[in-house]
Amino acid sequence: MSDATTTNHWNPCLNRQESIVFNRLLPVIDKSVLQKLDQYPGPEYYSPGIMAGDAGAILYLFHSALYQNKEELYDKALLHLGQLMEDIGPQHAHSFCSGISGTIWLLLYLQRENIIQPQPDLISEDLLQTLCNTSLENIHAGRYDYMHQGLSVATALLGSEELVMQHKTYFEKIIAALGETATGFENDMIYWEYMLPSKYPGEVSLGMSHGIPSVLSFLSKVNRYKICSDLCESMIEGAAKFLLRHHHKQGVSRYPSMVLPGEEPPYPPTRLGWCYGDMGVAASFLQAAKSVNHPMFREEADNIIAHILNRDDEGQVMDGDATFCHGAWGIAHLFNRLWHFNQHPLAKEKTRYWLHRALELTWYNTKQLAIAKVEDGEAGWNDSPEILNGISGAGLTILSAVAPVRPAWDEIFFLDIN
Repeated sequence: MSDATTTNHWNPCLNRQESIVFNRLLPVIDKSVLQKLDQYPGPEYYSPGIMAGDAGAILYLFHSALYQNKEELYDKALLHLGQLMEDIGPQHAHSFCSGISGTIWLLLYLQRENIIQPQPDLISEDLLQTLCNTSLENIHAGRYDYMHQGLSVATALLGSEELVMQHKTYFEKIIAALGETATGFENDMIYWEYMLPSKYPGEVSLGMSHGIPSVLSFLSKVNRYKICSDLCESMIEGAAKFLLRHHHKQGVSRYPSMVLPGEEPPYPPTRLGWCYGDMGVAASFLQAAKSVNHPMFREEADNIIAHILNRDDEGQVMDGDATFCHGAWGIAHLFNRLWHFNQHPLAKEKTRYWLHRALELTWYNTKQLAIAKVEDGEAGWNDSPEILNGISGAGLTILSAVAPVRPAWDEIFFLDIN
């Protein structure tokens, strides 16, 4: 087994007795994930996405194997990675969430973190060029969405400093295209219209999953490489100002999920969660603060975090849902990140609360595990191996709560804020 990169600057948030309870779930998650992957007849059955695909399940298996020091599990993860790799090609969607860009990120990440041995030319340059061309076509058409559309492969390439610099021209074109497709608004604000199915034409998404916060986070990360710095910083500031223009200081939540440009509060409240609402917006402002020296970014992030820590409205959460995307496991991980960011005791208390709430929403025996999921108002159990709405998201959250290892994997959600 490889020696993975570790750090001493990440502290487990659970006490010894709690850790014992949560550690017991890991072997069950391992078995549940492997039950799914082992049944595939061939490589063509693997889903290449990192969020909603088998690439995410393989990511979990590697981390679980390293934490538990299980060489057999590590070998299983390698086996399934090899199977996944056999079917890599342009026949897959370029999506980061559910397509081939997710597998590209996984390969870059595993090598960068010394989880697998570096292998030159593991990713075909011809394939990368095809994906880059597709992404530019999407951006020019206004389809910026990082999970499924234009920013998918660019987000994957951010997993490797070397590849970012090798494809600097591509990133320059991406930044230029984002500038061309941005809509100007009052006082140098900018936004990008929501292109996925929407209730109202002209709506703008303020969610991390498909909206302005993800573009703000992406631009902030690219800007650290000093690529198109003037345009990058101008768009970062313009997008951040647009967000601030639509916040609501007196609301249950500070930011709505969707907004029509210039719409005034009050807005419908948003739940706690990664995909929409205050937690993702706070992360995007922290990404901006790491990239651009502007006091408003850190100030607004601090204001949002203070508001989140004092929310007492579990009813506003997707009640009965445990998924990483918008449920209890994801909320627990977000609070864990916030605790490591500001060391606020209340953030640690919230982390522990949501971990225990997630545990209540998890069914398991010695061989199987499933998490509660609410979809279209219907409650049920989900044992999908994916991260976003499945059991690997629970597993990675547990590992981040019990292991003294910084969860670098959560950069796929733009949560690498500290």
